[in-house]
Amino acid sequence: MLLLPLLILLSKRTSDNQRNSRREKVVNMKNVIIFVCVVALCAFSAFVNGFTPFVSDHPNGEQMAALGCLMFGHTNCQCGGPYHQIAFDFQAAGRTWTREYCMTDSDGDGYTNGEELGDPNCEWSLGSTPTYSEMRFLSLPNNADSIPPAGDCVRGARCT
Repeated sequence: MLLLPLLILLSKRTSDNQRNSRREKVVNMKNVIIFVCVVALCAFSAFVNGFTPFVSDHPNGEQMAALGCLMFGHTNCQCGGPYHQIAFDFQAAGRTWTREYCMTDSDGDGYTNGEELGDPNCEWSLGSTPTYSEMRFLSLPNNADSIPPAGDCVRGARCT
């Protein structure tokens, strides 16, 4: 007779432990999801705030993403990494689009930063439209293998 209440008590404890274990797993999973979301949000906001101002300080800078480069001041366009020479040149120019910076060939491919970004005559100013804004005239100023597809056009040849 004493055995029956003991079995009922043990089964109740086991059942309570299983419920508590499930609750703990759910709570732990919620905490993990919240943590991942917070980290992702922080990383994304730092990423956006980190490069957006500098990209918009270049003619056609926003279009570099279409060429596969989100951060052309770095050696790795997708996730940053070490700075590329163009970042040092931009810093030396006071982080502004100057004629000297425009005329510099930061990646050593034979085309100036201005030619690669659609401003071959270095006339662009913040808020204005560059001489060339079509993708066929643009290339990455941090990649020596990337030259303007219509390269002769940016050097004064007649283009259609």
